[in-house]
Amino acid sequence: MKVRNKTEKLKATHIFTDREEPRKAFWNNYEKVKESLHNNGDSHVLQYYGIGGIGKSSLLDELSKEMKEKLKTPRFAMFDFSRKQDMRSVLESLRNQLQDKYNFDFHGFDYGLYTYAKKAGEDMKEPQMRSFVDRSPALSCILETMGAIPTVNILSQLAKATDKAVVLIYDTLNSQKQEMAKIESMEVAELYQYLVHLFSSDLDENMKNQKEPLVIMFDTYECLVNEMALVGEPLNNDLWIRGDEGLIQNVHDVLWVIAGREKLKWERFDSDWKDSLETHLLGDLDGKDATDFLKDSGISNSELRDELYNLTHGTPVYLDICVNQYLMLLANGKTPNIDDFGKDVYSLIERFARYMDDSKKDIVYVLSCLGLWNDEIAIKILSQVLPGFSLTSYEKVKDFSFINKMDDGLYAIHQIVGDILYGHCGKSLKTRTVIQAVTAYREILEDINVYSKDCVFYIKQYLKFLLSAYKDDNGLNNALDGRVVFLLDALSEIGRFKEIEGSFEAYIKRAEQSDDKEFCINVFDAYTTMLFNNRDYEKACEYSKKAFEFSRDYYGEKDIQTLLSQENYGLSLRKINRVEESIRHISDALAVLRTEFGEDDYRTLGAKHSLANSLSAVGRHDDAFEYLAEVAEKYDELYGLKNEDTLRAYCDCASVLADLEQFKDAVEMYATIVEVAVELFGDAAPITLSIVGNWASILDDYGDYERAKNINADLLEEYVELYGEYHPNTLDIKNNYANNLEHLGLYSEAETIMISILENYELLYGEKNPNTIRGMNNLAFLYHLENRPDKGLPIALKMKPFLNENIIKDPSVVIDYENTLVCLYIDSGEFGKAVELGTDLVKRAKEHYPDYHKLLAELCESTALALFKLSNYEAALEYAQESLRYLQGIQLLDTQKLEKAEQLINDIKSSQWTVTNFS
Repeated sequence: MKVRNKTEKLKATHIFTDREEPRKAFWNNYEKVKESLHNNGDSHVLQYYGIGGIGKSSLLDELSKEMKEKLKTPRFAMFDFSRKQDMRSVLESLRNQLQDKYNFDFHGFDYGLYTYAKKAGEDMKEPQMRSFVDRSPALSCILETMGAIPTVNILSQLAKATDKAVVLIYDTLNSQKQEMAKIESMEVAELYQYLVHLFSSDLDENMKNQKEPLVIMFDTYECLVNEMALVGEPLNNDLWIRGDEGLIQNVHDVLWVIAGREKLKWERFDSDWKDSLETHLLGDLDGKDATDFLKDSGISNSELRDELYNLTHGTPVYLDICVNQYLMLLANGKTPNIDDFGKDVYSLIERFARYMDDSKKDIVYVLSCLGLWNDEIAIKILSQVLPGFSLTSYEKVKDFSFINKMDDGLYAIHQIVGDILYGHCGKSLKTRTVIQAVTAYREILEDINVYSKDCVFYIKQYLKFLLSAYKDDNGLNNALDGRVVFLLDALSEIGRFKEIEGSFEAYIKRAEQSDDKEFCINVFDAYTTMLFNNRDYEKACEYSKKAFEFSRDYYGEKDIQTLLSQENYGLSLRKINRVEESIRHISDALAVLRTEFGEDDYRTLGAKHSLANSLSAVGRHDDAFEYLAEVAEKYDELYGLKNEDTLRAYCDCASVLADLEQFKDAVEMYATIVEVAVELFGDAAPITLSIVGNWASILDDYGDYERAKNINADLLEEYVELYGEYHPNTLDIKNNYANNLEHLGLYSEAETIMISILENYELLYGEKNPNTIRGMNNLAFLYHLENRPDKGLPIALKMKPFLNENIIKDPSVVIDYENTLVCLYIDSGEFGKAVELGTDLVKRAKEHYPDYHKLLAELCESTALALFKLSNYEAALEYAQESLRYLQGIQLLDTQKLEKAEQLINDIKSSQWTVTNFS
């Protein structure tokens, strides 16, 4: 008989049979959602599960057709996880479908995704991003209005627009101003995880005016919850869908339909799913459908058809294999009988491979080893593994029913079929395939851009084959080299940690069971960096501690690897505010580094720099400066001033000089640093802008308010352009600018900005956060300067309990903030409270600062004024004179502070003289 070509060939996997009960279940659930429409009812999830090739995808297609036939305004979207599994791709696909078909708007998600892409460093001119922008009415309108792709701060750009259409969009986005502020403030990894919230919010908003429920279908769900190398808890991979902050629980009026091989086990995580999740097991094709298919495919022998049905139990993919095998037997001049197909599906598949000609057979075996591939990879590997590789044979193999083609150019082999074929593949062929896979993927990774959409796929595949290629951990450790670690770090830094974490967990698991300590240390160090990038500092601390302990046990306490691991552990401790422990570990490492390698070794210098930063974090500025000055001078000697390490050391050195109130020296040092930074990095580079910002802050402390204001005004424009209006870096500059205005007596302008900053801090961080407390203190102190204690005192009193909760680690900052309360007590006439708190603050500050200090001068002045108001002239004079003495020891450009201190002393003396003479 004639062999059909690929366009004519029937496939059982494409046949849809009645499925009466599963279809009925769908419509029952649909009606439940419709009955509770807009009543914010429970979530509704319907799942169909069964083995691969059983007809799950066909059922979803049929349900889509039925919706079109039965409903006037059907609303549905579908995503197949065999294509991709990363959250961004899924959400973007759903967004595009819903916008194209039903004109849904996703302003918040579009803004969030655009901002993420911008922050992640993606090329905004790439066709993919261009297409995304064109699909978004808001972003497209901006482009047309501005004439170019805008900065991340779209809101501020829109505010300047005059076109009516743009203004309408601005009104919509302005209603989400707080959300946009939060988006712009987030780091890349944090924002990536936040995309699901933005999508859910937008989708929920779109559903408010719909007359029918929305149906969202997920196919091939096992690709999301099962990776190629199964480690850890794979079901956690769908947390962004089923979790408390995930899609399903945050969108109303949606029926979620999920098809996959395994029954969903969500009740294991949350018992509430018992009432919201309905599951149905799909069976095989019935006898009539199966035998009809075999007959239509050319198998005329009715007895053979019945025997094949009994062999396959009506499973579509096995029926397809039977047809392919039948046709191959005919082509070889043989009359097929049931013995040619085996006694079970395992022998069926084994014999299917056996009856293929050798060129196809070897290709199928190699593909079973690959599991997932694209044409480029397959051809590269096959041509190296198989000497007589035929591209024509490869193209024919791809047409087999157990080879699934995906929209993005990837292919996957049916899991059960692939497992059986892999089991029958020869050891030599497996070994050659793995070796060539490692080589092929490695070559691609050498030149791949981390922002490439395929980067995650290639790195995951490489990691999988690397594990298979190296049975010894020493060889695996050498293969896990700098390039691979760099890509893992970079991917985690741009928010794609969750996509690669599962693959790397296999290495963690192997390291934890390994006797090769070098391998363990390398893996734990790499994982620590990835966790740092994802801001999972607690877990990063856990693995940096493991790396340190393994190094100490394996290399010894004095080995350089141990010392560096101990330093890293100390740095991670500082990240979780265990600063004293941080200081102890870095100090211990530094002591050994000094002995073993000398004071001037670059590793010793690095540890000194780390220790200085930890010391500074707890207010030990004198000790910090001693280390920093030594490090900066030695770097200068070794590398010269035009070196990034040297420059950073001098920056920290100047900042600590400012902490020590040596403002003139700090200003002069920063002036030199700024000049070098501009030459080295350019005037618009983030590092240069950061240095200039620090310089402006010190100029303000020094008393050069006008110059500081002008610098910060320019910086503010740069930061809005670079980070957006609501990013923490931008808010810091805005805060500095407001302080400049305050110091120049421009209170009204400063107040407006400070109120805005505090609102944003509360939105971003909540009340119990150092940034928010700083914003509260700044505004409260401004009200003191304006003599408005009715406004300032409530803020200061609200702030006081937070200071007692050890939220702020630097004691000098706490004392400074409490001094604001002293000033407001005086303004309110509560002089007794002011004296009680003020004398305590002076005592605490003297313990913290043994020498003169600007803060000490301010505290003594406040306390002196409170005592003066209580007519305790002798004590008031003592504090006032002490304040003047401290001010005279500080490098200040602003002489008004000295004049004010002298005037207070004269007022106290005059009142004291008057009282004495009157008496």
